[in-house]
Amino acid sequence: MLLDTGAGADSLDPGTFAIVTPRPLLRDRCILAAFVAGLGLRLVHLGAAPLWLDEVITAQWMREPWARLPRVVLDDNHPPLYFLLLKAWTLLAGDSPWALRLPSALVSAVAIVLIAAAADALAGRPAARWAAGLAALSPYLVQHAQEARMYALVGALAAGNLALLARWMREPGGRLGAGFVLTALALAASHYYGVFFLGAEVLVLLVLWRRPLRAWVPAAAATAGIAAMGLLAALLVASHKAGGSYALGLLAVPGALWGLVGGYAVLPDSATLHAEGARAALGLLPFAAVGAVPAAACTLAALPGLDRPARLALFVPGLVVLAVPFAVHLVLGVAVNPRYFMAAAPALLVLLGAGAARWRAAGAALALVLAVGLGLHLAEPGHGREDTRSAGAWLDAHVPRDEEILVTSSEMALLAEYQWPERRLRLYPSAGVVATPENAAALAAALPMPGPGRAIYVVGRAWLSDPTGALVRALRARYRACPGVQVRGIEVLCFEAGG
Repeated sequence: MLLDTGAGADSLDPGTFAIVTPRPLLRDRCILAAFVAGLGLRLVHLGAAPLWLDEVITAQWMREPWARLPRVVLDDNHPPLYFLLLKAWTLLAGDSPWALRLPSALVSAVAIVLIAAAADALAGRPAARWAAGLAALSPYLVQHAQEARMYALVGALAAGNLALLARWMREPGGRLGAGFVLTALALAASHYYGVFFLGAEVLVLLVLWRRPLRAWVPAAAATAGIAAMGLLAALLVASHKAGGSYALGLLAVPGALWGLVGGYAVLPDSATLHAEGARAALGLLPFAAVGAVPAAACTLAALPGLDRPARLALFVPGLVVLAVPFAVHLVLGVAVNPRYFMAAAPALLVLLGAGAARWRAAGAALALVLAVGLGLHLAEPGHGREDTRSAGAWLDAHVPRDEEILVTSSEMALLAEYQWPERRLRLYPSAGVVATPENAAALAAALPMPGPGRAIYVVGRAWLSDPTGALVRALRARYRACPGVQVRGIEVLCFEAGG
C-alpha cells in the first residue's frame, strides 16, 4: 500500500511527524502521468544501441547453466540476484538487446512511484508530484533503465526501502516489517555497495530511537545483519579489481553529483577521460554550471520544509552512498564510476522534489535541465560507446569472412567476439602486453599478416593495450596503409606487407 498524507499534509511543519493514511499514489493524476510518461521514455530507442561491454558480459552470462551462473557472477565481483532474475526472463523473451533491457526499463518505471511514495511521506503530496516528474525525466535513471545491468534494480530497491522507512516514520503506531527487510536483502544481493546504504538506514533508525522497540528493532537488527553479511561476502569473494581508475582531481566529487543530475550524455566518455584526464570536462563545464544552479536552489529550498527525521532519512544514506566509492578507491584502488551512486538517487530526487514544490521556478528550470540531458541521451543512446554495428558492416563489405582480423585490447576482443561471432579474431598484442614507446617498434615489426599480404587491425579501448598510441604510430611508420574506417570508439586499420 502506498502513501497519502491527507488533506493537511501538503506542507509538513519542521520538527513534527505527519500521520499518513494509506491511499494508492497512482490515483493522483500527476503521479500517474509521470509514471506513464516515464515508462514511455524508458522504452524509446530501447534496443537501438548495440550492447556495450558490460551488457555483452551480461548476455554471455545468460548462456551459462543455472548451476554455474552464481559462481561466474560472484567471480566478477557482483552479487547474483539480478542475473538470476534476468536469466529466468530470457527463457521467455530471448536475449536480443531489447529483451535484455526491458526488465530494467520496467523496474525503473516502478521506481518513479516508489520515489513519489518516499517524497509523499517525508515532504507532502506536492513534493511527491515533483519528485515523480523529476524521476520520470531523469537522464541518469533512464540511462540505467536502458541497459542490461543491475543498476535500475538497485535504484528501485533503494527507493522502496526508503519509502518503507519514511512510512514508518510518519505512522506513530506503525511497524517496520518484512517489506523493509526483504528490500534490504534484495538490495544486498544486487550490488555490494548497497550494504552501505542499508547500514546508513539502520543508523537513521538508531538516531530516531522510539518506542515500542518491537515496532522497529527486529527489522533494524535483521537489516544490520544483512548489511554485515553482504560486506563480509564482498571482502571474502570480491577480487577488488576493476576497470581503469581515474585520479581523484578537483572535479571528481562535483562530477559525480552532476552525473546523478544531468546524466552521462553531459559527462566525458571513457576514451576522452583516458586521453585527456580532467581537461575532458572543460567543454561541458558551462552546461554543468548552468544546470547546477536550479539543482542547488531546489536543495536549499527543500531544507526549511523538512523536519529532522526527514533530513536524516535523506541525507545520511545519500551522503554515505556518495562517499563510499571514493573511500574504496583510496583504500583499494577500485574505479569510481557514477553508476556506483545509484542507491543515493532516490533520496536526491526526493530532496529536489521537496525543493521544487516550495520554489516552482527552480523546479521548472531543473526539469528543463533534465529534459535536455535526457534528449541528448535518447538522440544517441550509445553515446561514447563503441559502434560495433557500423564497424561490423564495414568488415562485412570489405573483409572476407574467413580472413583473420587482429584486435587490440582484451575488452575490444570481448566485444568483437560477441558482436561478430562469425569472424576469426586474434588479440594483438597478446594478453597482458602493453605497448609503450620503448617496445612499440618491436611489436610493429612482429605484426602478423594473416590476410592476403595485409593485416586488418581493429583498434578499440586502446587505453588498455596502447595507452599512448605508440603502437599505432609505429605501424603507420613501418607499413603502407590501405583503406580502413573510423566509427565511434573503433578504428579499423589496414596495413599492407612490404610497405
